[in-house]
Amino acid sequence: MKGPLLPIYGSGAMIILFATLPLKDNLVLVFFSGMIAATLLEYITGATMEYLFKVRYWDYSQRFLNVNGHICLKCSLLWGFFSVILIRFGHVPVEKMVLKVPENILQIIVVVTVGLVGADFATSFKTAIDFKNLLMSLEINTEELDRLKKRMDVTIAFAKDDLQDTKDRVNAKLDELNLQRHLLKMEFESQMRYVKLLGRHPSARSVKFEDAFRIIKDNIAQRMN
Repeated sequence: MKGPLLPIYGSGAMIILFATLPLKDNLVLVFFSGMIAATLLEYITGATMEYLFKVRYWDYSQRFLNVNGHICLKCSLLWGFFSVILIRFGHVPVEKMVLKVPENILQIIVVVTVGLVGADFATSFKTAIDFKNLLMSLEINTEELDRLKKRMDVTIAFAKDDLQDTKDRVNAKLDELNLQRHLLKMEFESQMRYVKLLGRHPSARSVKFEDAFRIIKDNIAQRMN
């Protein structure tokens, strides 16, 4: 999302509070219950996003003791420490501050915040879906180009009489596919929202559309140089 409010962090804090408040007098239990609850949320969110958008927007594949790149030991431990800090130092002052706000003003704040976050979520969701479709189109284009190049190599190796005609037809198809790829790149370059999307997630990767994702990342790197 583009705004300063990220649902996964807010949801993470809420999940931690639900899991740890009944255990607030025992910081060891707070640590482990908060760690487990937040780690489960992170895994479910990461797996769901990858299923929907075919992009892994955070990737822990290179970190020690990771599970499918969605969670890892280091981040789980950090969730545990955050849980202790939240319960020991953060929750009570924030709760007191919120309770001091008049109810009518609090309702206005909630409505405005929900509206802004909802609008941000809707536009970010559409951007992620559009980006997935762009990746899919580019991947299909890349695979078709590879198939045609292999077919042309076979044709050159075995064809005799109709070699030139076959080469002309294959070259025409290659030109068409190269034009499609050029148009897809132009679409990407014209949409700064995609650049910003990946800029907010520098470790993002796509397992399903790996080649297409690499082409787009290379395209961004060239633009930045």
